Formats: sequence, structure tokens, C-alpha cells
Amino acid sequence: MLFFPPKFFEPEVRSGYFISEKMKKFWAASIEVLYTVKSIAEKHGLTIYADFGTLLGVVRHGGFIPWDDDIDVSMLRNEYQQLMSILPEELPKGYKVYNHLGKNIPNAPKAFVANSTKIQTSPDFLKMHHGCPLITGIDIFPIDTVPDDDEIWETQKSLYNAVYDAAQSYDKYKDDGSIGEYLDQLEELLNVKINRSGDVKSELWKLSDRVASLFGPDEGSRLCYMADTVTCGINKLRKKNWYASTIYMDFENIQLAVPIGYHELLKTAYGDYARIIRGTSTHNYPVYRKLDPDNIYMENHYKPKPIEAADNPHDFTKRKTLFLIKEADKWNFFEDLYKSEKANGNDVNVIALPYRYKNSLGYTESEYISQSKKLNMIVHTIDPAVYDIKEELPERVYIQDPFDLYSLSTETDPAFFTENIRPYAAEMVLVIPYDAKVQGRNDKMQLEMLRPYIDTPGCHLSDRIIVASDMLKDLLSESGIIPDKISVMSLDAAKNRIREQNSKKNILFSDDISHFTGHEDLFIDKYSSIIRIFEENTETLHIYWHISKASIEALGILPDNIRDTYLATIGELESADWCTVIEPGTPENEDELINIIDAAYGAPGTIITKCMDKKIPVMIWDIDVT
Repeated sequence: MLFFPPKFFEPEVRSGYFISEKMKKFWAASIEVLYTVKSIAEKHGLTIYADFGTLLGVVRHGGFIPWDDDIDVSMLRNEYQQLMSILPEELPKGYKVYNHLGKNIPNAPKAFVANSTKIQTSPDFLKMHHGCPLITGIDIFPIDTVPDDDEIWETQKSLYNAVYDAAQSYDKYKDDGSIGEYLDQLEELLNVKINRSGDVKSELWKLSDRVASLFGPDEGSRLCYMADTVTCGINKLRKKNWYASTIYMDFENIQLAVPIGYHELLKTAYGDYARIIRGTSTHNYPVYRKLDPDNIYMENHYKPKPIEAADNPHDFTKRKTLFLIKEADKWNFFEDLYKSEKANGNDVNVIALPYRYKNSLGYTESEYISQSKKLNMIVHTIDPAVYDIKEELPERVYIQDPFDLYSLSTETDPAFFTENIRPYAAEMVLVIPYDAKVQGRNDKMQLEMLRPYIDTPGCHLSDRIIVASDMLKDLLSESGIIPDKISVMSLDAAKNRIREQNSKKNILFSDDISHFTGHEDLFIDKYSSIIRIFEENTETLHIYWHISKASIEALGILPDNIRDTYLATIGELESADWCTVIEPGTPENEDELINIIDAAYGAPGTIITKCMDKKIPVMIWDIDVT
């Protein structure tokens, strides 16, 4: 069973998109299935590659695309077939394989490995799947060889399209009575006999596999996922040399195999893949809406109730204000409010909210913790044990965490539940500390993620709600919150960034030598050009040369002369006073680096995406331009 740090399950914003606790648990359960299948494949010497949206997520985000909820992997056809014969015997009890080789046929030429056939709430299941009771799994796509002869390739496409159409639309043809004639034509076209006495649809899918895999691994220099390339009219042919070797890259808390030519693969599939565009998913999102349409599972189900004010009269001559902060790195959402309260002469106190994490069964086992040490580096805090709200009776309380008992990941100290705070405060203000990008009032994807946050005690009991944008205000208004209750406080995304007090600009260079696989002849000219430009501007620029994990992986694959030249170049840069070489580190290290960066240039990757999220100017390199 995989370990996820407790903080993983907390809600957060990635690339401007709010991700709920429920989605985090669904992600974790999906990754558990992926890791299980991946381990079985690796035990037998088989390679599962990140592909489609998952490959894009690996390279650009280091995990899921924030608005995606499924996992796509692929295998070369011969290894795919081996795995399909192995999985039924080696998967854990309760897992199910849906593929072309059995009776459980998905309506597409792929396999789906699921962790269950039904929703389960047993303690053992919830522990194994990180508190997610829903069915989840991974899609595995077979990658086939394409013949080099274009005329033969066109013939294969025509044959495949005919069989695919018969399988995909079988029920329609059966209902209108034309399926018999269609099968006759296929038998004549392919010189085969289709068994019509059993599951004909299954037979057609198996036949589509036979047509797709007509050519063996040594019979062509191109590859494809046949269904996309043929039936969708999409030119997504891949070069076999992109799969000449494999590197491993981060996907959340595990590593996935990636073809060494992933850059070319992503360019072929998505064009400018570094550009972040939301709303490009090809399935209904979130997928668990279909599994649990009535929101019976994994929802807080808070029912608003009236709260009576305390009998104690408020002494407004004291003008007391309280800030309850759970996450120190969200202080920038509160800083201006804090300064305003202080400027008005109020007696202002800040408390780092005590909380503890919940386990996969929803129970709290850990001791209370807080981020007081981290928060004290920014603003003075007081010990929550010495603050008695019944005695203090603050005029205003600003809260960050609205959940009380109803979070899936954490539970705050009951003394600071919003239901216990509200009777003793003249006004309670919820500050939603997420600068989520909203695509209009009807942004259903984002509203779906925010719903568990909205249906909370703190959200219902607060007198005011402060958000970071007009668009977020409009979206919350659509959810049923009274618009007059919501106010907007704009935030400068770069406000909390730390900058060195000197005249030089700090430039991040995102280095990924794996992009030159297959383009080794461009390497020397490209790197010489980059270094020359940097050296010509050393009086005004300081370069942070960030080496990606993919670069480290590629060093063992690239030709000796390229590897030696690259290492010599890095050695020279390490001794240059205008350059700081940064080796791969943790996400936290990357965050600290980004805080001092003025602009970024180089290869697409997770650190470039983080720069974009921080609204730092970014320029993506073109390896063909020197």
C-alpha cells in the first residue's frame, strides 16, 4: 500500500484550479491501482508508459493535470498482450480487468483495470484505497506498429475502420436489422469467419485487435494507438525511436516510465503543450459524479442550523479582532486585513489554528498540530490555550477553515469550531484563501470542486465572505450564497515573493537535455547560443540553471560525446559567478527558488508550470532555433 503524506489530501489550488478533498482521495485510490498494476508488470519485465493526459500531467505538473481525474497508460502491443494474460491471476482479490480478451468488454479497444465492481465501505477497503469507497482504476492502451509503406498503411486503416465501426455501433446495427449484412461484408473483406452463435460484439472487438496488430515490432518504424489515429482522423503517428529508451519521471508520489522521446510525442499530440488550457478533457468530469450521482459518499452533509448569540454584551470600545489561521502560506490573503485592523487601532490577535489529520476511515488518531512556528516568522501569534473567546468577545473574527467536523482530511480543535466561535463574535468573516481561476458564472467543473467547501458551517454562519476575484464571487453566487454577503479583495500574485535587493534580474533556465534525443546534432549549437547570450548580459542578469530530473535520467542514454560535453558545460557553469546551478530537488525547494525569480526560459516542465502559476514571465525554448 502506498504512503501519501496527510497534507496531500487537503484542498489546494494548482494552476489556478481548486481541487477538493474528495478529488484528492479519488486520485489516491487511482494511483494505488496504477502502482499495483505497474508492480505486476515490472515483476515480469514489462513496461507501462504514461500516455495521453497522464503523460502531459507527468511532464507539465509532476502529477495529475489539476482538472483531470483518470489515469491513461500505454504498452507496446506484445507486452500489452502478455500483461492481459497475467493480470487476472496476480491482481488483488476484488480487482477486475475489462478488456478485449475476456467477456467484460469496454466499448473501446483498450483495457480498464478497476479496484472493485461496486462501491464498498468496509474498513479494509477504505484503508487500502485511502478513504475512497468508489470504483476507480486505470486505462491501458495498446500501441501498435504501423507499416512504412503508406499504401499498405491506408489499406490497414480502411480494414480497421470497418471492423471498429461494426464493434462500436453493433447495438445500433442489430436494432435496425443490418448487422447480418455488415458481418457478411466483413467476412468477405477479411477472409475470416465470425462466430455468430455467442457474443458477436466481443468477437468483433477481438477482430479489431487482430487487424490493429497485423504488423510486428520489426515491421515498421512508426507506432500509434489505432483507434485515435484511424477512427478519429487524427494524425497521431509516433516514431519508434521515441521509445528507444525509457526514463522515469514523477507522478505525484510514484515514478512512471516515459519514452525518451516524450517531448516529440507531446508536441505531436498537443502542439504547444506547455500552454495551460483548461476544459480539454474528453470525458465527463468528475467521473465519480456518475458513480455517486446523489453524493451519498464522501460528502460532508452539513445541515445549516441557527446559532444564538451569547448573552454577554460586546464592548465595542475595546475593538478586538481575532485571526484564526490554519495554513501559514495563506497569510498573504489576510495580510492587508490585518494591517487595516491594526491601523484602526484595534487590539488584534492571531492564532495558529490547532488541527489534526484524519485517517482513511475518517478518524483522528494524531495529536493536534499547528503552523505556529512558521506563522510566527511572518506575524506574531498567541497561544490558543490562553485565549478565551467567551471572555474576549471580539468584534470581528477572520477565519480560514470553515469545515469544523466536516473535512475529509483534517479536524480543528473543537474550541475553535465556527459553530462555537460565532455566538461570541459580533461578526465572523470567512476569507477563502484560494485564488482559483473561474471561467464564467457557469463554470460547472470548478463549482463541483468548490461545493464541499461551500456546504460547510463556516460558509453558512459567516456574516461576510471575502474572495479573491469578481469571477469567484459570481460563481459562489450561483451556488446559492447571497451575493451581498460576498466581497472581493484582489490579490497581487507576486506580493509575497521575496526578491534580492540588487540591480540584477534573476532568470531561471529550465534545462532538459532529454529534448535532444534524436536531435544530438543540435545540442552543441543550442547550448553554445544560450550560454553566449547569458554571458553577454552578466551585468544585469543572474542565472539559476535548473537541471531537471529528466536530464539526469537522459545522461545514461545519450551518446558518450554528448554526455561528456554536457557534463563539462555544467562544470564550467558551476564555477561561473553569474550562474547558480540547481540540481533536482523537492517541490518545496523549487517553491523557494521561484520566490526569487523574475523570469524563466527553457524546456517545459513542472518548474516552468509553477512559474506560470505565479504569473512570472516565461519563454519556452525551441531547440531548432539557435
